[in-house]
Amino acid sequence: MLNDIVVYVTNGAFPIQFIVTKFIGLILLWIEFDSFDEKYYLVHSVKVKTKISTRFRSLKKLVFGLKDLKIEINN
Repeated sequence: MLNDIVVYVTNGAFPIQFIVTKFIGLILLWIEFDSFDEKYYLVHSVKVKTKISTRFRSLKKLVFGLKDLKIEINN
């Protein structure tokens, strides 16, 4: 029903179908993740967000290291 309202208001020019439903789903997903993060922190004394960002930083270092190694090998 929300999709029909968006299509009617924008005259069908909006390119994403069910945008309102997707937006509400993302909000609910964010709330659930935040709740999970709080409970995980109470049990393990480490936030999931911190663990994820640490893993991404180490992965980024690895990728850039491999890129530098490839450049050195090619020269």
